[in-house]
Amino acid sequence: MRAATICLLWIAWAGAQPAPAPAPDDAARVAGQQFRRALARPHEQALAQVLASATVVRDEWVDGPPVYDLVVRYDPMRYQAPHAGAYPLGFEEQFVLWGKRVAVFTRSTSLRVGRFYLHDLSTGRQAWIGADEARLLYRPGGAKLPPAVPAAFSRWLNLIDAIDPHTDLHRQSRWLQSLHAESREEVMERRQREATAPPPILPRRAP
Repeated sequence: MRAATICLLWIAWAGAQPAPAPAPDDAARVAGQQFRRALARPHEQALAQVLASATVVRDEWVDGPPVYDLVVRYDPMRYQAPHAGAYPLGFEEQFVLWGKRVAVFTRSTSLRVGRFYLHDLSTGRQAWIGADEARLLYRPGGAKLPPAVPAAFSRWLNLIDAIDPHTDLHRQSRWLQSLHAESREEVMERRQREATAPPPILPRRAP
């Protein structure tokens, strides 16, 4: 009888404990699902058509706590709309449109995000911007933002829905100045070269 009572008490105690925090890979998987929802909302058929993939990928070159990159591939040639012609957005306009959503999304997650990469599959063009730069260029309205937890993501989606798709010329220019014309592979190769390069030989001082 005593053993049964102890067992029941232990079960009650265990049930009262908070759920364990998700592992980094699980958190990245959840963030990837949410990221795709942020890029193409249910009412945005054109964006859903051209969006090929949206992934959250760990940056293996960063020591310490994990840092993740947001990698988006899209194909304007997949766009289909009767009597609408070609996909209406160029690469720069698409970059800014999704860059503003990245600025909001990276505030909605506890993951550390390093860069946002965009790849146009129809032309091969690629570019990136730092997540910090994107957040400086766009901040959602409202005095108080929702907490950065998965349970509050629907409130973050409301902020994403409220983003003005149009960007004035001054702000557009600032976004384009922050655009880096490199693919993720090129960035990784450059960082590898920098990490493995021998230290520079400093000139000897004259006696």
